[in-house]
Amino acid sequence: DIVQGNGLVVVGPSGSGKSHLAAKFAALMQAKFPDQRVKLVSVPYQFENITLSSLARQIGIEHSYLEVEDLSDLSKFGPDVRLVFDINLPRETLSQLKFEHHNHEPLPMIVAMPAGQSAGRIRQTLAHYQTIASQIVLTKLDEYECDAAELCAYAASPLPVGWLSGTQDIEGTLKEARVAVFRAYIIEML
Repeated sequence: DIVQGNGLVVVGPSGSGKSHLAAKFAALMQAKFPDQRVKLVSVPYQFENITLSSLARQIGIEHSYLEVEDLSDLSKFGPDVRLVFDINLPRETLSQLKFEHHNHEPLPMIVAMPAGQSAGRIRQTLAHYQTIASQIVLTKLDEYECDAAELCAYAASPLPVGWLSGTQDIEGTLKEARVAVFRAYIIEML
């Protein structure tokens, strides 16, 4: 379970809901492990992430900004903090970075993919991330309906769909993409 680990890294195309997704995972970690600190970290690329900062305040979680060069040593956060990164960097830069917790265990990288994309766009986007990410999170499921071609494109991807995210609400809005959850979503969609 990705939530049991020391943290995670959220990547994806602009507008995919990365900041909301990072905040949702941080809130879920905080709820599951109330005795451990959770920290949201923005790695800006040409802008500061005001969205994640305000979401962090809303759920009472620490937030900070880091530059790419500051990512070389995450041990400064301490061994008892779970780190959730919201990364907006070019794929070429991402593939050169290592996100390792204090025990040198790599943090999983997940790709935020918004609903309502064409199959071609899905394949193109995932081709950028398939060598560095471990799973997909479908986002914005409340804003757009997935069609059969879209779901087939995800099914054909080498990256599994691990989580579903459907509302702007931060707490309690992530679901693991288990068969029963997918089945209920598809039946409701039909």
